[in-house]
Amino acid sequence: MTPGWLPPELHRRVEERDFGSARRISVKELRARLSEVLSRVAYGDQQVVVCRHRSPLAAIVPLHDLQACQAVEDHSYAEEMQRLMTDDDEEPYVPLDDVTAKYGAW
Repeated sequence: MTPGWLPPELHRRVEERDFGSARRISVKELRARLSEVLSRVAYGDQQVVVCRHRSPLAAIVPLHDLQACQAVEDHSYAEEMQRLMTDDDEEPYVPLDDVTAKYGAW
């Protein structure tokens, strides 16, 4: 189950486990070909989803993809904080740690 506040396209991707053009690889195959996979990610700009028993566990992505995700996350957090601090309605401020504890990290 994904949080309802996700943008519709991201919500769809999470629900459908859609990783776009990222290559899927098993843990067993990753162990056998780690050096090659890392080279393809680092120099070939590929993304890899690591699976165990066909269930996705983790992703290996180029550093610039990770940095882009972190920048979007930082921007979203800053926008949310700005909205919470400038809203004139009665909505109380809720610390991010409380929200994460209640709904989990996505």
